[in-house]
Amino acid sequence: MNRLLSELFLRLPLAFALLPGVAFTWNGITPDKSACSEKTMGQFWPVEANTSRTAAREAEQRGELYICTKGVWKYTWQPLTVHVSELARKPKAPRVAEPARTSHN
Repeated sequence: MNRLLSELFLRLPLAFALLPGVAFTWNGITPDKSACSEKTMGQFWPVEANTSRTAAREAEQRGELYICTKGVWKYTWQPLTVHVSELARKPKAPRVAEPARTSHN
């Protein structure tokens, strides 16, 4: 039992050290993505999609096509496609209540 606990405590810091790298990979963020700036605004990532329609189409079908856009305060890469499972997570627009109708007869 002591040996098991000592191995667990030896391996636990290693697991925590590797966790951010695994999360980084699962998140779909790639380290080779160029910076989105005023200079690259309106361009696609991957870069090949800017010059090749087939590369753009293939990246779109894989859900990997991004466009550089300007948000409120900064430039960000935004996906061009939305998966159907993401649609349900977005809140619906609030409905505007109609004024009560009264009859003036």
